[in-house]
Amino acid sequence: MWWMGWALVADDYVTKPFGLKELYARVEAVLRRTESDLVPLVKRNSWRNGDLVIDFEKNEVRKKGISLTLTPSELKILSVLIKYPGKVFTREELIEAALDKSFAGYDRAIDSHIKNIRKKVEDDPKNPVYVRTIPGLGYKFGGDGD
Repeated sequence: MWWMGWALVADDYVTKPFGLKELYARVEAVLRRTESDLVPLVKRNSWRNGDLVIDFEKNEVRKKGISLTLTPSELKILSVLIKYPGKVFTREELIEAALDKSFAGYDRAIDSHIKNIRKKVEDDPKNPVYVRTIPGLGYKFGGDGD
């Protein structure tokens, strides 16, 4: 009756005898698979704060009424940060949540994307209001919107 576990939504099993390292590795693998299933805290079609407007349906960012040109990766990263207000994302979490699963670059590529996003959306990229760095942890969105 081993099949009953699979019917009850099991996605892995360990046969006896097993080592703790194997068990630990399997638990970590399951956690990695489930952590990527973030549920957005903010479910909106658009976000607005003063002169910055982001339309998630149209994939459009406007500042002071002028359309900004963000790359698809920049737009996805910015959208993830906005949709999870207050959450600090590590580079790895941003890669997993915003970029394609087949992303093969280095995690430091996120730093370049963040720098480019800041150049485009911040009034003063050296003192960002929207895309904030949390030293030693990662990045979070700092703007309040309606």
